[in-house]
Amino acid sequence: MRIVIITLLFLSLLYNKVCCQIVPANRSYLNYTQVMFEYPEIKKASYYVLQLAEYTPISNFDLSIFKEQIDSTTATLITGLQFGKRYQWRYIAYNDEKKIIYKSNIFYFEVLFNKYVDKSKYRAKVTTNNQKQGYIFLDENRIAIDRKGSPVWFLPANYKNIQNIRMTNSGTITFMANQEGKYFSCYEVNLDGKILWESPKNGKISGDNTEYFHNDFQKLKNGNYLTIGYKFVNPKISIDAQKIAFSTLIEYDKNKNIVWSWISGDYFKDIDTYFNPNNNKKHIWSVDTVSIYEPFYINSFLVDEEQDLIYANIKSNSSIVKIQKSTGKVLCNYGNKFVSVGNNYANVLFTNPSNFVLLKNKNIAIYHKNYNLNIDTNITKKFISSNIVVISQPQNEKDSVNKVWEYKSDIDSITYDPLYKSGNIVLLKNSNFLLNTGELTNRIFEITSEKEIEWDCFTEKYSEDNKAFTPLLINTISYTESLYPVYFTIKNYNQIH
Repeated sequence: MRIVIITLLFLSLLYNKVCCQIVPANRSYLNYTQVMFEYPEIKKASYYVLQLAEYTPISNFDLSIFKEQIDSTTATLITGLQFGKRYQWRYIAYNDEKKIIYKSNIFYFEVLFNKYVDKSKYRAKVTTNNQKQGYIFLDENRIAIDRKGSPVWFLPANYKNIQNIRMTNSGTITFMANQEGKYFSCYEVNLDGKILWESPKNGKISGDNTEYFHNDFQKLKNGNYLTIGYKFVNPKISIDAQKIAFSTLIEYDKNKNIVWSWISGDYFKDIDTYFNPNNNKKHIWSVDTVSIYEPFYINSFLVDEEQDLIYANIKSNSSIVKIQKSTGKVLCNYGNKFVSVGNNYANVLFTNPSNFVLLKNKNIAIYHKNYNLNIDTNITKKFISSNIVVISQPQNEKDSVNKVWEYKSDIDSITYDPLYKSGNIVLLKNSNFLLNTGELTNRIFEITSEKEIEWDCFTEKYSEDNKAFTPLLINTISYTESLYPVYFTIKNYNQIH
């Protein structure tokens, strides 16, 4: 009896050791169709063969195998699975003589299905496709698509009003969701949707019971999290609003401690708050009958951690400010002038910026809507193309800022109303830009430095009222080369070296 118990204990430990390393876990449910299969290393194995088959209650595994893939490692990446299907798989280890030395049990998993991956309800219609690699996250329908426009991942939980879905370098996913009221919470989840980090529910910077998060949220290279909030204050003089909203930048560590913060009202003078003629005076809104004026509306930012810099897009002034993070000082401004800032540049090179990216040479590529609300009073009657403009940065105070490159997105007869606030650009590793035009044309396309379109896509949603597909607004897009970026990087590194 004692020998039997010891034997069963040994087998149990061995089973747990093996099964705990099986990914996807047996009888698991997935929300993605690109799957990294992981399994324990087998001693003296030269290579492994992963076998994949569809599952039905009466299916025979060996007769149902539709894919076999050889891998020298204990991780095999499979693409092209389908939502709403069940699968079974196993792996086989071979030695140097190409003889089987181990054959695993058969494991089962299911790829889930929901309305956001249902092509009869949502679709990404690709019209030009010269790029095969990479996946694009679409925040409105909380999915990622491949270059054919097919969904490959969806966010499984029932979050509301998703924005800024991004994949981090470590393979996690960050986003913002508006669960209650006007403002957002910030989340980091794993590929399966399990919450790894959530923004705190307090207002240590705002002084209220929330920080009023909005517009942008990013995980930094140092592992911390940076987002935008509001601090509401009473105006010092009589204005057409009851409150002033100062934008804030707040950085949290993994334990939700605030490690850095910045309040726009602390670094701009009253003359810019109350009397700056460039400020968009139409940017007055209300919450619960309280009218609010927002002189420094930040809607996006970039962090240059190596240079101790943060760039913030102040949309209400059509400008981008460069902030020294360690001191909070605004070093210079690109766009419409601030009296508070001594170094103002590029005040005629762009208007109404939506977002921007920092290039390797430190030039700034700005996606802007090419109009000024304070001047273009009849803008609703106009259809003006938005632009990408690349500007240089000054090396010293006497240096000027130049327009290095420009792209006008009036590429065909399909235009859109620039009043819509959505849209963004993404810089790809091949130096191309991925441009999301946002609302009305619902268009996403990739362009080269020679201004050639490499990939072109329209996002649409089926309307039961119209019995036809209609444009689907995508607020922001992001890009990843793989749903497993760490593995992808190692694989490409090994191929190069």
